[in-house]
Amino acid sequence: MTAPHHGRPAAPSDALDRRLAAARAEVDCIDDSILALIEMRLRLAGRVASGKGEGPKRRPEREAEVLNRLSAASEVAPEGLVRTVWSALMAESLARQEA
Repeated sequence: MTAPHHGRPAAPSDALDRRLAAARAEVDCIDDSILALIEMRLRLAGRVASGKGEGPKRRPEREAEVLNRLSAASEVAPEGLVRTVWSALMAESLARQEA
């Protein structure tokens, strides 16, 4: 038996709507966390740049190491997604180092 909802039994779509709203709220929370972590990573770009000194800022071997490590560690995300996201993050970090 379904729980009453405003004097009537809850329709199956009401339960689905509540589950969908809860899942969306969880996704929003995760998105907020991802954004906070991205911003932390980008703030570190300046510290990384100072550690590189006057030499070249771009280190292709380091980029490959990061992409390979994360691609291998991923359990669900497709390799293409991992490489796309982290390539974009590294490109932005490099742009901040060169600014």
